[in-house]
Amino acid sequence: MKRWARRAVVCLLLGAVVNVLVAWGIAAWGREILLTDITESNRREWYLSELRWPGPVEAGWPPKPERASDVTLIGRRETVCTGDGPPPERLGWPAPTAQVPAAEFRLFLFSYGFPMPAMSWQTTEVSQPVSYWPHANERMRREDRGAWLAEGVDLPELVRPGKVTYPVVKRRLPLKPCVAGFAVNPTAYAAVVGVVWGLGTVAQRVVRRRRGLCRDCGYDLRGLPVNVAKCPECGFVRALQAVQSDGL
Repeated sequence: MKRWARRAVVCLLLGAVVNVLVAWGIAAWGREILLTDITESNRREWYLSELRWPGPVEAGWPPKPERASDVTLIGRRETVCTGDGPPPERLGWPAPTAQVPAAEFRLFLFSYGFPMPAMSWQTTEVSQPVSYWPHANERMRREDRGAWLAEGVDLPELVRPGKVTYPVVKRRLPLKPCVAGFAVNPTAYAAVVGVVWGLGTVAQRVVRRRRGLCRDCGYDLRGLPVNVAKCPECGFVRALQAVQSDGL
């Protein structure tokens, strides 16, 4: 019983490791979501009064977003939350007036994993249309000064030239775990690891039995008397009939 309990713990730990590696693999080498990938079936938008920012934001942001949308493909989900308000004072931008529009605050949340998102990273930005200024359409400030756990680690850009992603950001290695993904995915991966491990154990025992070895430790039992069914190495007891048949 203790052996099976230890094996279950090992399988769960291996499942957690595989869960992280799968999410990192999708984030590092998976294909980016392109604008041409977005359809009505994989994109949704919602406007709810109980919306909240899915990650940490800096001081001066609106208390909550006004709208959100996400795009979901196999192994990845990209969520965008947007809110309007006066720009933070530290940026030195003009306050909203009848002629000057409010600033737009966006939080992009990128989640990776299979079957559910398990690791995520985020980036935020503030923009303000400035069409009343010559030779400019928008002033934008990418806010990447949050906690390193939320932002992840920069990766080399792998998007093919001429392809426009949604949104246009650099790749990053996610470091922040998703609760749902870590509650479901490791169990699924642990089940797969357990099945493979169990099949390997059964095959190993069959081979040992046919060679006249102890099923558990592999000790050579062929030189023992036919009436001895106990392994002198580990103490495993086999049926006497099996020992006699091996000794013939």
